[in-house]
Amino acid sequence: MDWAKSLPRADRLRVRGHTCACTYPAFELCTAAGLWFIRRLPAKGLGDMMESAWTSARAAEELWLRIVTGRAR
Repeated sequence: MDWAKSLPRADRLRVRGHTCACTYPAFELCTAAGLWFIRRLPAKGLGDMMESAWTSARAAEELWLRIVTGRAR
């Protein structure tokens, strides 16, 4: 998977799903400005927040499913 440093691109952001914050990295399924993406959250102080490409809901949900089932690479 390709990850890019997370940048503020929209005024409002909605988190539609998330993995447990007790394990790292944690992930969030997000939507903003009509597009969807996934954020990867590092352990506190150990790196930058990263995000996937902004895409359609269908593509982001498919990627989300691959991440939470351990099939994403």
